[in-house]
Amino acid sequence: MRLNKLKSRRPSVPHSNRERRSKRGVGLIEAIVMAIVLIPVTLFFLDLIVLVLANWTNDAACKNAARVAANQRIGDDAVQAAEKAINSYRKNSIVKSIRIVTLDYDEVGHTIVAVQTELVVHLPVPVPGYSDVKFIAKDVEPILVK
Repeated sequence: MRLNKLKSRRPSVPHSNRERRSKRGVGLIEAIVMAIVLIPVTLFFLDLIVLVLANWTNDAACKNAARVAANQRIGDDAVQAAEKAINSYRKNSIVKSIRIVTLDYDEVGHTIVAVQTELVVHLPVPVPGYSDVKFIAKDVEPILVK
């Protein structure tokens, strides 16, 4: 008789509809929370990458301007050559401007040329108060021609 009672029972379902619904809800909440956390972190890293590349570009532009200026015989030619080297860097929606701040050409001793550049970057995801960031680089090169 005991066997009949066991057979007449309805077999238990491992995942009932109620359990499935609650698991789906938890998955949706997890997805929303992860999106809330991951999106700002991703945007922060995008700004960080832009800042690193802008700093690298400014350093390279300054070094190139100093090198071409060091290959000129007089200061006026050095200024023109450095400006030409800086103008080869394109401005776009992120790089707002790049310019030579100072160019010191030692015409008396003919020893060194010092160039200082400034690059202004517009962040793709502006942080309040920091939509534009200014980078300044300085490079000193020995004058190669006498």
